[in-house]
Amino acid sequence: MLMKGDIPHQDQQDVQKIIGIAQTLDSNAIHAQTDYGDEFHGLTPWELFSEEDAQQALTIARQVMEAATALIQKYNDDYET
Repeated sequence: MLMKGDIPHQDQQDVQKIIGIAQTLDSNAIHAQTDYGDEFHGLTPWELFSEEDAQQALTIARQVMEAATALIQKYNDDYET
């Protein structure tokens, strides 16, 4: 696990941005609902979330992946030179 002190100062803002974006998808309540629905009200995940919700989650996931890939590539480029 990376600790804040392990991340070079010039990249800490980029890492915080990645974390902030990713956290929008990291809610225990949302995660449970996507797997199990709302058991109390007898609703399935498909009744709770729309295609638009799924598209938004995919967009967020892509943003995280692209930002993380760019940061990893930067370190690969630095390592190879």
